[in-house]
Amino acid sequence: MPASKTTVAEYMKIRSYVLSLITKAGNEPVQLPTALELSKLFGVCRQTVGKALKQLAEENYVIGRPGLGTFTNPKKQFRFPASRKRLSIGIIVGDGMAIEMDEFVTKMLAACLVEVSTYPAFVRVVNLTSTKPDAVLKDLKNEFLDAVIWQRPPPAFLSLLEELKKSGITVITVGAPSHQDAICNVDFDLQRLGYECGKRLLQAGKNQILFLRDERPWNFPADGLRQAFQEAGVPLNEKMFLKGPDVLDKIKMIFELGVPVEAIFNPVFSYDDLAEIARQTDVDLGRIFNICWDSVAEKFPEYHGFSYNYDFAALAKEAVRLLRLQLEKKDPTVHHVDITLQIKEIP
Repeated sequence: MPASKTTVAEYMKIRSYVLSLITKAGNEPVQLPTALELSKLFGVCRQTVGKALKQLAEENYVIGRPGLGTFTNPKKQFRFPASRKRLSIGIIVGDGMAIEMDEFVTKMLAACLVEVSTYPAFVRVVNLTSTKPDAVLKDLKNEFLDAVIWQRPPPAFLSLLEELKKSGITVITVGAPSHQDAICNVDFDLQRLGYECGKRLLQAGKNQILFLRDERPWNFPADGLRQAFQEAGVPLNEKMFLKGPDVLDKIKMIFELGVPVEAIFNPVFSYDDLAEIARQTDVDLGRIFNICWDSVAEKFPEYHGFSYNYDFAALAKEAVRLLRLQLEKKDPTVHHVDITLQIKEIP
């Protein structure tokens, strides 16, 4: 089975390479590398290359010319003439190998897809087949992309971003785990969110805060929360900042033991997750001061606390604005932009 999966993945790489080459070539036929060169380029046997080229020839994407080689077929160009000079921009989510996405990631991706398409540009969601930076760099070069918007790239890929930029591919990150000096980044200002909520909690006299969950990337608000309390000289119970894969079990234990909880800061879990635990422990979530994303707050039958709004459209617009500045050489400055989250109090 692993061998079969590998063969399919490598076949799709070759197919994507050829179709991208047709797009870039426009009305001109381009000679493909030899089968031997392609096998070395993609690290596969010549038999796999042969099968890929045979199917591409059957679909008329490539044409063999005896004695000369194999060429792309300009007639298979799928772009209309007026749009053939549009840029090709790829969007990558996380490590590029996710098989499903939650609401947050889906809404972020959707906003970026819409905004990039109106650049105007052609956009593709790029799927990766390796976790090795060198292999990923090689694969992305073979996509013939003009630019990449990479949403929440893994820390292990941060050096890869700079290599992509050096290769001539413009790179913008969204929610990068740490700001790269050489790469423009756009993110929600979660630390500021935590700071502002912290000040409001202090005004309300609440300091028994249950934070879910104290690990990257979900705990950026925790940094701001701690800052607000430190400035006020009010200690926080760090044992209430939960981490680990068993956070939900820990919440249940806290509820069962009757540990005083004055507020729950929840940047991660759905209402259903917490509601089930509350049901099992006879805890009324409506009586606890809650802080969470408005999409979660909307599902509470009785919500009391703060909710905040992720403006995905504003995030995507800023990412594409920076992309345009870089691509059009209007502003080579590397910008790091934070999008403010609006906080709403629900009494």
